[in-house]
Amino acid sequence: MWKMLLYWKKRKNVCYTLPFLQLDVNKIMRSIHKVTQFFEIKLRPHPFLKEKSRSIWKKVIHQVKDTS
Repeated sequence: MWKMLLYWKKRKNVCYTLPFLQLDVNKIMRSIHKVTQFFEIKLRPHPFLKEKSRSIWKKVIHQVKDTS
């Protein structure tokens, strides 16, 4: 989960630092999908893990929504 958080921070940084015309929208969308799928697939079958990681999950999802 921490790796996914770091992954997203790097992607978000790219979105905010590259000039607008150089942004690859498809790559951004794939990144958003990757992050959301990770949390849905990895956490759904583990209620305990899902509950304990809720704050991290919410933070990442909030950042994803802000970026998209």
